[in-house]
Amino acid sequence: MGRNGSGKTTLLKLIAGAVRPQRGTVTNEGIPAYVPQDADTLLFAASVDEELRGQSAEVIAPFAAWLHRYPRDLSSGERQQLAIALMGARADLLLLDEPTRGLDPQVKRALSTYLRTRASAGAGILVATHDVEWAARTADRILLMADGEIYADGPPATVLSDSLVARSDDALLLGLTGAGLALFIGPLFLGPAFPQPVILFSALVAVSALVVLGVALQTHRLSTRLLAVLAALVAIDATLRLVIVIGLLGFSPIFFLIIAGGFVMGPSFGFASGALTLLLSAVLTAGLGPWLPYQMLAAGWVGMGAGYLGRVTHRSASPWAIAVLCVYGCAAGFVYGVLLDLWEWPLLVASGSSPLSWVPGAGAAALLSRFGGFYLATSLAYDTFRAAGNLVLIAVLGPAVIRALDRFRRRFLLDWAEPVPAPEPAPGKISADVGTPA
Repeated sequence: MGRNGSGKTTLLKLIAGAVRPQRGTVTNEGIPAYVPQDADTLLFAASVDEELRGQSAEVIAPFAAWLHRYPRDLSSGERQQLAIALMGARADLLLLDEPTRGLDPQVKRALSTYLRTRASAGAGILVATHDVEWAARTADRILLMADGEIYADGPPATVLSDSLVARSDDALLLGLTGAGLALFIGPLFLGPAFPQPVILFSALVAVSALVVLGVALQTHRLSTRLLAVLAALVAIDATLRLVIVIGLLGFSPIFFLIIAGGFVMGPSFGFASGALTLLLSAVLTAGLGPWLPYQMLAAGWVGMGAGYLGRVTHRSASPWAIAVLCVYGCAAGFVYGVLLDLWEWPLLVASGSSPLSWVPGAGAAALLSRFGGFYLATSLAYDTFRAAGNLVLIAVLGPAVIRALDRFRRRFLLDWAEPVPAPEPAPGKISADVGTPA
């Protein structure tokens, strides 16, 4: 199961031998039969009777009323039933792509019974479907796919309950982003009067990062073993900042690992990596101050954005994906600086003391003009070195680091569950279970 484009159909075709894998091998010791969504590609005869020629009486019986009909005159659901019966008659492994499309509830129930009967007789059944209710009633094991990979594997009660909240980490990140932006924008309205409880704000950001990680674990976006990778990256990055506290003319190497980690591991990992790296480095360098929660949030957003970019590019280390990531890293270097300036601008320069200072009650256009002048005069050159450093590091080290992290992700993401055997169905003939189509 999974959304469109997650790789369900490709997986079935690979197992059936309809397409070749780009890497790796597929071993199949049985006789596979693949039934695509469009059953018309399997029906060529002039009548249903001719399509069923050579089949056993047990297979033919449910379609007795259709024998004289032209297969293409059947409804889409009827053609699907006929194709499944034809392809599954002698197959050891039945591969079905959206088999319930066009079927009414009664025929869906009959299909469930038929598949269970085939499974109890020793056949393997693998179905790609969006039909959550039917899968919950029929399957004894569900694989949840996304971006061409399996994110969850286990009994329906476990996997489907988790899939209902699979987007909760995205919703949580969106909520945190909204709340964080309020912290950055607040000083524009209140100036020095805006409260700066450093410990409280920093703790809230850190707890938020941990909550994001917890939700990602619950929804199978991360595993406990990947948390060890996160801890290692945070420790390495914090150590780098300990060595280069200020950076070279604005450049700091810590953003490279935040961006690379988020790109490969996802937005939740990226947000936590950025926020916790800045927190740990502040503790190591005695850099606690009113700026810390803002640095944590901005760095977290840098990693989060890289995570969403990784989803779009499928975490590819190809030249075009690296080029896109270079552009992102460069832009992130400027955005990080702009966000921190946005917070500290009303606090650094005395109100109204110069054409570049913050003025209480000024309109949006006036504030934007003053802030633009302040940024150009004080921060642009500094941020340019950060942006250029990000770009160079990603271009030079990005492909190797991304491939290495992706190997960790593939190896450590899944905690495979033992499949729960399906209860044995009551004995019965397939023809009697399916019934005669009307």
